[in-house]
Amino acid sequence: MTQGTSSDRRRAAALRSTVTFRVLVALAALFAASLAFVGCGDDNPPTVIQTPLPEPAPAYRLMSVWGTGPQDVFAVGQPGVILHYDGEWALTTVPDTTLTAVWGVSSGDVYACGHNGAIWHYDGAAWSRQNSGTGKDLFDIGRGPYGDIFAVGKDGTVLRRSGAGWTAEENRAYRYATTGAPIDTLIFSLDWNTVTRITPYAIGGDRATVIMENGHDEYDHRWLWGNFEDPQHNLISAASGSDVLGDNYMASESGKLYYLAENLDGIREWKLLRHNGIQAVPSTFPESVSGLWLDVDADLIYLTTPYGKVATMSRDGAWSSTVLSTNGWFTDVWGSSGADIYVTGYNGVLYHFDGNNWTRLTVPVPDGAGKALLPAEGSRRSVY
Repeated sequence: MTQGTSSDRRRAAALRSTVTFRVLVALAALFAASLAFVGCGDDNPPTVIQTPLPEPAPAYRLMSVWGTGPQDVFAVGQPGVILHYDGEWALTTVPDTTLTAVWGVSSGDVYACGHNGAIWHYDGAAWSRQNSGTGKDLFDIGRGPYGDIFAVGKDGTVLRRSGAGWTAEENRAYRYATTGAPIDTLIFSLDWNTVTRITPYAIGGDRATVIMENGHDEYDHRWLWGNFEDPQHNLISAASGSDVLGDNYMASESGKLYYLAENLDGIREWKLLRHNGIQAVPSTFPESVSGLWLDVDADLIYLTTPYGKVATMSRDGAWSSTVLSTNGWFTDVWGSSGADIYVTGYNGVLYHFDGNNWTRLTVPVPDGAGKALLPAEGSRRSVY
């Protein structure tokens, strides 16, 4: 291919300059016309005022329930909700937006914890906020290993009740070889994303990790990695415990249940609950478990799910049965007996079982909270 002459190139450049000039003139005219359209003087268009949509009311959610007996029951939740039943339901609201758990030593020594490090204490007359020393979200509070009261939450947070306040717990735990020598160390704040549940024998959280009492005076770490049987390492989402070793259970977000046992060597282990002890068949509920309560007298485990179900399971894992089914989201279950059981849930839901029927209760609604979305469902006959 031959190159063009210099005169050809000059003519092409001149043509391009002419086209560019005409385009600029046209754009300038268009801009001037647009200014005339919108007006620069008395012809300004009317101002359009946009009304923003109102902020939605905070959701009314009950997250946890606990009591000392039929005439002394507490439930906590969002937004800053504390309910107390002593024959009738009374509402207390606190500045913290979300309370996640409630537990107590007695009717005059009750604790509630929640987001942003919130810990509240009830002395039988009034609630007062305690200094937790942390801004981390807290998910459970109660009596744990060593007989101490703990509060646990995000980023491996483990707080211990100390005098009139709370202290961050020593955050290292040994893992032992079969010889009894430590082979590894867990650091809560680095190895745990969250700590979720407390029992008198263990504190558990994500990846099915539990910590228990060390029991070896010759080693300086206070805690021991718990022996926990779960090859899938699911989050521990619920627990029920007491000072009686055989009455301690945990559950996971995958629906698996675990029980605490002691082997012939005196080592305590969390084992998968299996149908009649059969090794290959875990007693798995087909939904995530959000709450657990053991009816010792009836040998029944009550559990709740985020899919609006309450179920019972025999404590040996042989069978389970759904006893209440709704379209809600349940969060916790507690009872003083098999004829006095409470279940909490989203939208201010609170159910009561009297031994025969489940009834949705009417409870106070905090000012400014969103109204319950679920219809009152009345009573339902249990099926077991």
